[in-house]
Amino acid sequence: MVVTLWYRAPELLLGTRLYSTAIDAWSLGCIMAELLSKEPLLNGRTELEQLDKMFKLLGTPSEKIWPGFNRLPTVQKVRAPRHAVSVPATHAFAFACVHSFIELLVLIAADGRSPTVAGVARDSWFSLL
Repeated sequence: MVVTLWYRAPELLLGTRLYSTAIDAWSLGCIMAELLSKEPLLNGRTELEQLDKMFKLLGTPSEKIWPGFNRLPTVQKVRAPRHAVSVPATHAFAFACVHSFIELLVLIAADGRSPTVAGVARDSWFSLL
């Protein structure tokens, strides 16, 4: 369970009961972005404000980019305005770094391996920082 609201994945905020590595990757991405930018990426005070901040930054999800999105338990109850992706200049570097880091994790997982901290830490991605 992700307790801290700032690192909670959108699917948890939208009522899923299924916990997966995607939820951990989201939390890790938020923490990495915070470390790189030296400020919280998404610092909502309520669950609705947190979702709004996510959607303003990354764009409002749709069934096309997130298959199964419309089936999440509370999607129909949340009336989120449509937002396009809008990464502020102050977060652009952190966002790009975190995006490439998550791509690294996806590539490792797609290769049939579970990412380990030691294995990921040896990757050349960390030499870029």
